[in-house]
Amino acid sequence: MVMDKKKAEKLEQMEAEMARLWEQSQNETDNKKKQKLIQNRNKLQWKAAAMRSGRKLSKQTRDDLVAYSFIAPNFIGFAVFTLIPIIFAFILAFTEWDGNNPIQFVGLSNFLKLPSDTFFTASLKTVSYTHLRAHETGRNLVCRLLLEKKKKQKKKNDIATINKQ
Repeated sequence: MVMDKKKAEKLEQMEAEMARLWEQSQNETDNKKKQKLIQNRNKLQWKAAAMRSGRKLSKQTRDDLVAYSFIAPNFIGFAVFTLIPIIFAFILAFTEWDGNNPIQFVGLSNFLKLPSDTFFTASLKTVSYTHLRAHETGRNLVCRLLLEKKKKQKKKNDIATINKQ
């Protein structure tokens, strides 16, 4: 493979830097600094190997791209069908828009109108009642199950007492 002068010079610089890092790592006594020097040398080795082989992307970069390609469809779906509609709904809460005319920013006036809006108060009452009843139903269910368990236990104790007599 024919290598141009710039590449050859760059490789020579990298090899000199790798040799310098190797020498420093051999003379270093602090383990953390030594590990850092070795890491830097290894990165340079990967770059040099990629440069010699003519690859455009390193193995690590290719692996990262493969991982991102698996994540991308899920993230795009989340962004398009969840994130963007949530952000748009939040923005629309502060605007006046009927879908045909241009959007007009009205600030908090939409929220100040809510207490006097009959549809909002009716739906708030309905949701609150349903929410409270759901919790009440859950509590009732738990209480009934506990009572039923207690009755069964009492029955077992009564039968055991009868059998002993």
